[in-house]
Amino acid sequence: MVNLGKVIFCALLVVTLLAFPLGASDGIVLRIEWNNPFNPEASDPLDRYTEIYYNVTEQGATIRVYSINGELVRTLAENKTEMEDTIEWDGKNDKGRVVGSGVYLVNLKIGKSSKTIKVVVLK
Repeated sequence: MVNLGKVIFCALLVVTLLAFPLGASDGIVLRIEWNNPFNPEASDPLDRYTEIYYNVTEQGATIRVYSINGELVRTLAENKTEMEDTIEWDGKNDKGRVVGSGVYLVNLKIGKSSKTIKVVVLK
């Protein structure tokens, strides 16, 4: 019976992979184009921000930065009409204050789909 259990598990795994293939795309591309990690207080102006690239299949993308604890730090864009763009984050929160060192989550949401990437602020 132990062998039979392994065969059933393998069969379920294969069926699952066929139904949801690895690397299946939902039409959202989100990535850091420049500077990860970055330092908003660096002496070189090019090191004070990160560039976030996105490409979606429809209009209306919202891009927000969250702390690792899930707290909203900054809204970078809401209901974007551009379906492809690069946005800069200068390491500041919605109040204009420089955030502390740490890992932050950049989330792009459009319709019912979303994608999240990590960015590091390092001072």
